Amino acid sequence: MKGQVDRSSPLVSVVVPTLNAASLIDACLSSIAAQSYLNVELIIVDGHSSDETVDRARTYTDRVFVFGPRGGGQRVFGAPPQRNYGAAKARGSYIYYVDADMVLPPTLIEECVTQARITGADALIVPERSVGIGFWAEVKAVERECYVGDDLVEAPRFISTDAWRSLNGLDVSMGGNDDWDLHNRLRAGGWVVGRVSQEVLHNEGHLRLGRLARKRFLYGRYIPHFLRRYGMRQSIRHYNPFRRYFAQRKVLAKRPLHLLGLVAMRTVEYAAGGLGLMIGLLAEWGVKQSGELDTSYPGQVERKDV
Repeated sequence: MKGQVDRSSPLVSVVVPTLNAASLIDACLSSIAAQSYLNVELIIVDGHSSDETVDRARTYTDRVFVFGPRGGGQRVFGAPPQRNYGAAKARGSYIYYVDADMVLPPTLIEECVTQARITGADALIVPERSVGIGFWAEVKAVERECYVGDDLVEAPRFISTDAWRSLNGLDVSMGGNDDWDLHNRLRAGGWVVGRVSQEVLHNEGHLRLGRLARKRFLYGRYIPHFLRRYGMRQSIRHYNPFRRYFAQRKVLAKRPLHLLGLVAMRTVEYAAGGLGLMIGLLAEWGVKQSGELDTSYPGQVERKDV
């Protein structure tokens, strides 16, 4: 990252995957540049944006790369391979992957490094708080409040490079379930997972149900990989919404309008995810029958460094 650095402390590599994020990227990257912890390298991995994302990113770092799935028009989940690519370029002792719609509090990375060194944690969960415009953004914020402290939903994003490389990073076949999968593999491998107290702001923008449905449909296409690895019982524990909301029932009862919105929102999301799951299963069946390569598989990528 451009500017003064403190080389007496461990280097933290912050990896930000982007795609047409020009309207969000300045808030995200400026919050990283403003960190009280000074030994940070910022790595941007762009998925072939058609807007000004790359140009804006260059004002914050020279380490900007373009890396994305073949056939950019296909509906594939590009973030996991972008994160892996950025992590492969990382030189730090820690890797922290951040989304372009996130804003970090100014002392967050300092807290992460301090917490990791004091507790011996190999990975840290950084809680998120949703902000945005409109009723559905308010509902999403209420939903995310129900997840705080739930290790089956929250997952670590700040990870020691040793742990990351030992596990070969994210499994791109998991799509949007990549963070849960990494969390499970960290714990199974005996790596210590902790958490910090500060929250990252997740900017939902002007949230609409259609956008949520499209996202969950895409997530659903990758669920067969998660089911195959963890089985039905463990997968239900992750995906079951009732366990999370029942624990927060007293809080939700005081917000009846948002509770109704939450029920409606999750119904739409689960329906879209279920449709995606069926499409994913049918696609896998078709591939097995034909013996042909599934070209929508997110591991099939081309590289172009900028």
